[in-house]
Amino acid sequence: MELMSAFFDESGTHEGSPFLCVAGYLFSSDQLLKLDGAWNSMLESKGIKYFRMSSCAHGNGIFKELSPQDCIDIETEAIFLIKEHMTLGYAVSLDMNVAHMIEKIPGPNPKWFNNPYTFTCYLCLVAVKKWIGDNNYQGEVAYFFESGHASQGDANKLMNRIFSKEELRIKYRYSSHSFADKANVRPLQCADLLSWQWFTYMKKIQNNLPPRKDFLALMQKEHFVQYVEEERIKYLSNALAEFS
Repeated sequence: MELMSAFFDESGTHEGSPFLCVAGYLFSSDQLLKLDGAWNSMLESKGIKYFRMSSCAHGNGIFKELSPQDCIDIETEAIFLIKEHMTLGYAVSLDMNVAHMIEKIPGPNPKWFNNPYTFTCYLCLVAVKKWIGDNNYQGEVAYFFESGHASQGDANKLMNRIFSKEELRIKYRYSSHSFADKANVRPLQCADLLSWQWFTYMKKIQNNLPPRKDFLALMQKEHFVQYVEEERIKYLSNALAEFS
């Protein structure tokens, strides 16, 4: 049976952040293998162990020994590889000013969405489910999340509760889910790039600034994107209550 892999990472988790963003990519098994090999070669060519978009953009952390042009070159190649191998990209941002509304979403178990992270992760899962339905995909999907978020335990409970239901396991073509260090799982670094870029784009929109050119280059390949504010939460409430 064919296996797809979906990867998720987050940005904007710091205190006072105006948005929380979760984003990532879905890859087929053959394209994932090609991506992983090419991504590893890209890292080795610059002498770095992993890619982190925030460090690349600011020239710090693991990128501090690289020149500004090296940073530009490696991100340019990273964006090219993502666009070449991705099946689906998805990015969801939540306006933190309305995050308190999440606990009021009606349903048989409101605590499924007891924090912004689990809620935003769920909306990315819905994007994957929509792709599955639109493409009549009959294989399975393995779901990978960046480890270490303070709400990881809640997100894991959400996944377990959703996928304890046989009808939802089928809709999401669920194979497994896990939390991993993106320094060790290279496709999570693709999700890191998108989550940082989407978060940065939302900040620029808020401040009436033009988007970054690298963001525009990344988005040349169509992505599922969603900005969740008060009206959007109200609109989604009935559907979310059914966890469909």
